[in-house]
Amino acid sequence: MKFYNVTDYGISQSSENNTPALQKLVDSLKEKGGVIFFPNGIYKFNSSHILLNRGNMEVGVYWTDNISILGQSMSGTILKMCGNSLGGKGYSLFSYFDLNRPICGCKFENFTVDGYDCLVEEYKHQGKAFYFQNVKDCIFQNLKIVGTPATGLGIDFLDNVMIDSIYCENCGRLWTYKTGHGGAGIGIGTGLSSNENFILRNCITNCCGHFGIFVEDQSLFHINDKSKHPMGMIISNNICRNGRYAGIGVRGGKNILISNNLSYENNDAGIEIDYIVTNCQITGNGVYNNKFGIRVCNDSIGEKKNIFVHDNQFMDNEICFEFCDNSGIYLSNNQTEA
Repeated sequence: MKFYNVTDYGISQSSENNTPALQKLVDSLKEKGGVIFFPNGIYKFNSSHILLNRGNMEVGVYWTDNISILGQSMSGTILKMCGNSLGGKGYSLFSYFDLNRPICGCKFENFTVDGYDCLVEEYKHQGKAFYFQNVKDCIFQNLKIVGTPATGLGIDFLDNVMIDSIYCENCGRLWTYKTGHGGAGIGIGTGLSSNENFILRNCITNCCGHFGIFVEDQSLFHINDKSKHPMGMIISNNICRNGRYAGIGVRGGKNILISNNLSYENNDAGIEIDYIVTNCQITGNGVYNNKFGIRVCNDSIGEKKNIFVHDNQFMDNEICFEFCDNSGIYLSNNQTEA
C-alpha cells in the first residue's frame, strides 16, 4: 500500500487549520486507498468545514474505506483540535456515519489527538477524537487521546475490530453527573446486529469522565430491532484509574468476557454492569479503592443474567458488591477485603 507524506499535500505545522487539506487528501484516495503519514510535529485542525444533516452534527474530516493514518511516534506526532465549532457544540476530528454500509480496512496508529484547545459553549457528545458508526475490519492501535470535551475514542457497531494500546487521559473533560451521557475514555455503542465482535485490550484510561471504558447497547434506546442484543465482546488487560464515575461499564449485551483488568481509585464503581447483560464472565480482575467494587443494577426486563464473577481480587473498596437483584449472579473464588 502506498504511503502519502502529509507535508507533500499542503498539511503543515505552520497552518492554523489543516482540516481542509486533509479532507482533500482523503477524498483523493477514495478509489485507491493508502497510508497517510504524519511526521513528528504539531498539526492544528480548527473547527469544522463539513456540516452533516444528522442532528446538525459537525465533523472535521469525514473518513472512507482503506485509508489509514500512521504517525512517526505516539508522543511526537500531535493532531491538535482547536477553536470553536460552527454551532458551539463541539465537533469530532474524524467521523464516519452510515448504518447501511460499514467503513472497512482502516488503521489508525502511532499518534496523539489533543483536544484541550477544542472550545465548546455547552457539553455535547460530539466532541470526540473519533466518532465512527458501523466499522468493520479496522484497527485502532498505539494512540494517545487527551483532553477531548466528550469521549476520546467513540466507535459504534463493530465487526472484527481491534482496539489495542490506547491511552486516554482526561477524555470527557467537560462531562459532569448532570450531562449523564457520553464522556468516556473509550466508548463503544453496540446493537446494530447480533454479532458485534471486538477485542479491547492493553488500554489505559486515566481521569476520564463517565467511564474509562464503556460499552452500551444502543438498541435499548433508539434502534428499531430490540431483539439483537449484541454478542461477542472481549475487554481484557486494561487499566482504568482515577475516573470521575466508573472504571469499566457494560450496559446491555451477551457473551461478554471481562478479564484481567485493573480498575482502581474511581469515584464510583470499579466495574458496573447495567440493563440486560447475559452470559457475562468477569474473571481475573483487580478492583481496588473504588466506592463500589462491582455493581449490577437496573435490569428492568428481568431476563436471567448468568453473570459469573470469579477469581477476582476486590480490595479496599467502600462496598465490595452492590447488586440490585442477586438472581442470575454467581460468585466464586473471589478474594475480598475491606
